[in-house]
Amino acid sequence: MKLRRRLLAGACAAAMLFGMSCELPAEVFSGGAVISSYADDDIISGKCGENVTYSFDPFTGTLTISGSGEMENYEVNDTAPWANFKVQKSYY
Repeated sequence: MKLRRRLLAGACAAAMLFGMSCELPAEVFSGGAVISSYADDDIISGKCGENVTYSFDPFTGTLTISGSGEMENYEVNDTAPWANFKVQKSYY
């Protein structure tokens, strides 16, 4: 009984180790083509000042703020347009 448990535990450990170390590209499962629902139309943009604009790419989580001059002062009562976005990277 103990030997059986040890063998089962060893097999489970080996399977977990192999599963963690084996990373296959998406092309393996899709026959060479990676299909994405991403389009340029998904990018959200707007103005946040007289000469300042923002754009958010939800696919990459990138928020870009560009332009010159003063930006709107977003306070507690006036939240920024990107407040609910899932931002992963910011560029100013």
